[in-house]
Amino acid sequence: MDVADAIRARRSVRGYLDGAVDPAVLKRLALLSSRAATGGNIQPWHIDIVHGESMARLKGIMAGKIERRETETPGYDIYPKEMDDRYRQRTFAIGEEMYGRLGIPREDRKARALWFARNFQFFGAPAAYFVTVDRRMGPPQWADLGMYLQNLMLLAVEEGLATCPQECWAVYPQTVEAFLEVPAERMLFCGVAIGYEDTDDPANLTRSARAPTGSGWRDRRCPRNRSRRRRRASARLAPPGTPPPSADRPPSIPVGRSPALPRPPAASGSAGTCPGPPIAAVPCGGRPSRNRPPARRRTGSCARTTARAPCDPRAGCPAGRTSPPRSRRCAGDSGRPSPWDRCHSPASRFRAARSSRP
Repeated sequence: MDVADAIRARRSVRGYLDGAVDPAVLKRLALLSSRAATGGNIQPWHIDIVHGESMARLKGIMAGKIERRETETPGYDIYPKEMDDRYRQRTFAIGEEMYGRLGIPREDRKARALWFARNFQFFGAPAAYFVTVDRRMGPPQWADLGMYLQNLMLLAVEEGLATCPQECWAVYPQTVEAFLEVPAERMLFCGVAIGYEDTDDPANLTRSARAPTGSGWRDRRCPRNRSRRRRRASARLAPPGTPPPSADRPPSIPVGRSPALPRPPAASGSAGTCPGPPIAAVPCGGRPSRNRPPARRRTGSCARTTARAPCDPRAGCPAGRTSPPRSRRCAGDSGRPSPWDRCHSPASRFRAARSSRP
């Protein structure tokens, strides 16, 4: 079984056979699951395995508490106090499907409460894991616990076992922590029932749905997001005082282009010349970029252009290259060129020097 098959096969099973699970297998799964990703290699998880006589004793303790209707202060909120409707709808849908398969109507709250109490009997599972964590750990370390549990449940599928993660144990943290003799600096996170699935149990016919693609994530390459990124980039490159671009008004500066800088006059004795041996004209220009506007068509430019204008031999384009290296600049050029205007053409320098004469 590969990882993809294990992911598809994993689900929360709420009905188990009486067959015991080999303790060596339980320990091996717990150790191998510790290869989960963990920030800074903290490894915040602490694992307790309960089976055999210990499991029977814990089930008896919990049966007495449920019968006496004893309650405790929960260790944490299992669900947010204020939950968005889309999340509430998902929780409601899976509950209605499961109770529908069990034949328990919504109006029969007593029957639903009795069935929910099976959580504290591990749904008949012969073994269980309990996960505790240091109270000083924060949300990043709690995320590490989730990655550990995912490893554990996928490995169980490969072993032919079924699992059910149970956060409901946070309702009785004092009882479980005392039973496991957990140190005071640690707290209970959850339990995980593990065993062999009872395929005849109607609760195991429930299959939870997943949200359709696009409701929880977004493809960064879609045109809508690309346009949004362009508008943000335009706002960053715009001069001070420029109003932000909008969908109705194009940006004042094309995306990816910096404001044009003044070209310095040609140095004395270098007007109209460009380093490099005179060679035959070769095509000049580079591959068009989707984020750059088309460059001006100029004959004799050593710059990368999308027009592929022919180079003047005096421009000194090296043989075998369609454009000069990025570091190549014309003699006498002391100003900073724009990102794609790497070298001024000799013809433009000659015109500039000629116009500056008295």
